Amino acid sequence: SGTMAFSSSAAEGTASPPSYSLVRRNGVRNVAVIAH
Repeated sequence: SGTMAFSSSAAEGTASPPSYSLVRRNGVRNVAVIAH
């Protein structure tokens, strides 16, 4: 699940550090998804 979320986020995010950007954009919701 984590990899899928990361991939989707990366596609919508920038390129290298999408997790951080998306986490800050979506909030704790993304954090929980990535953590899972």
